[in-house]
Amino acid sequence: HNGRIGIDFEVNNKTTVGILFSTFSNLYKMESVNTSYISINNTLDTTIIIDNDERHPITNYSGNLNLTHQFAPDEKLSLNADYVYFNDNNDVNYVNNYFGNNGNFLFSDLTRSVKETPIRFWVGSADYTKKFSDKVEMEGGAKATISQFTNDVQVEREKQRSWLVDQGLTSIHFLKESIYAAYTSFSVKLGSKTSAKMGLRYEYTNSNLESETVKNIVDRHYGNLFPSAFLSHTINENRSVNFAYSRRITRPTFNDMAPFVYFVDPNTLFSGNPALQPSIANSFKSDYLIKRFILSVTYTNEKGTITNFAPRVDPVTNTQTLAAENQKDRKSVSLNLSLPIRFTSWWNSQSNLSGLWQELNAIYKGDPLQIAQKNFNLNSTQTFTLPKDYSIELRGFYQSSGLFGIYQMKAFGSMDFGLQKKFADNQSSLRFNVSDVFGAPRFNPSVNLPEQNLVVSGRLQFSNRFFRLTFTRNFGNTQVKTNRVRTTASEEEKQRVNAN
Repeated sequence: HNGRIGIDFEVNNKTTVGILFSTFSNLYKMESVNTSYISINNTLDTTIIIDNDERHPITNYSGNLNLTHQFAPDEKLSLNADYVYFNDNNDVNYVNNYFGNNGNFLFSDLTRSVKETPIRFWVGSADYTKKFSDKVEMEGGAKATISQFTNDVQVEREKQRSWLVDQGLTSIHFLKESIYAAYTSFSVKLGSKTSAKMGLRYEYTNSNLESETVKNIVDRHYGNLFPSAFLSHTINENRSVNFAYSRRITRPTFNDMAPFVYFVDPNTLFSGNPALQPSIANSFKSDYLIKRFILSVTYTNEKGTITNFAPRVDPVTNTQTLAAENQKDRKSVSLNLSLPIRFTSWWNSQSNLSGLWQELNAIYKGDPLQIAQKNFNLNSTQTFTLPKDYSIELRGFYQSSGLFGIYQMKAFGSMDFGLQKKFADNQSSLRFNVSDVFGAPRFNPSVNLPEQNLVVSGRLQFSNRFFRLTFTRNFGNTQVKTNRVRTTASEEEKQRVNAN
């Protein structure tokens, strides 16, 4: 359920004050069965069938206060103050049924986990733009973000009809983080065919993580500069080239940082990594445009790369934990081709072909681990305009085998179908959609490094085929002034929660 309401008040013809409130509530429920096979010397020893019952409600409330002042047609100041609250609960019950190698039932045991994670953000920003002349334009601003979460996880196992707390997996963590940033950029026209943009952003971060028993698990205070530069040159009316450089930061999502427990089987579980740190990448990009066709080449060198589902094995309990980890670095070269083609007046095509080479330098059990891979990706959308306001859309992708963190993954793909009818009043439409026409794609990650005692193979399916019939009807007077289009100060922070 989603709700959004706002109001703008025009103080005068130069100043506007706005208030915006939004909320959502999402209740995810799942019942599933996992089957795990344990083999010794390639001979089946035990089969475990796990019945999972999961309940995962997420709620959000956010408020924004905005003031915009237009000093002149080419000079504007925008101020934003945001408060965002998320609450993420996750309760899972497991029934573990054990069977022998001949299929005979051995025994059952019960496990349950409970997680509650309230997350809060306070964000303030000021953005200023001014056009000094037809050739020079400046942007500048500052932003402050203060966030905190409490992550409470408890895992219990049933022993002799009593629930006992698993102390190794039960914990309460507290994270406090503040990020202060300032930026400026200048756009300059160097001639009738050449333009440039240069920017510089500075961020200072304070991050402190502790638990009920251990203080300052992470206590970091650091600053970073992020320069960027862009150059564009028009060769003629049909051709142009672009060159760009940027240094950027990728902060881990709070979902990856907040410890949680989700069992695949009694000895394998997904979890979060509260000590996860941001990655920083330097990227160089070049574009060549011929009419609407675009060829791009990008080189990226990233330090502290964040990889998902990195395995860790506890030698005492033989429990394997899959969580996000920081790796040493990742280098990549990508080649992208955008092909918009209009075959006929009723058939439009948009295809994107990407080729990628990447090399990951990781650390596993304290030893260096290097993995290199080449792959390509194809995305294509075909739109057919039919008589009587009907239209059909086919959309699909194909991903060749490649890297996913330290894993190698097999090729997979998918295709969606859509049929739409617009009605004569132009206020309503009827759509029929089918996702994953040929079945949901399956994600098959694997690692085969026996010399490192690391051999992992899995098959994951994250979606199902959906059939949707949607009727849309617009009400009201179309001549009424539309709402002001603006972004709030907390858009980036909401993405880090990965739940909006």
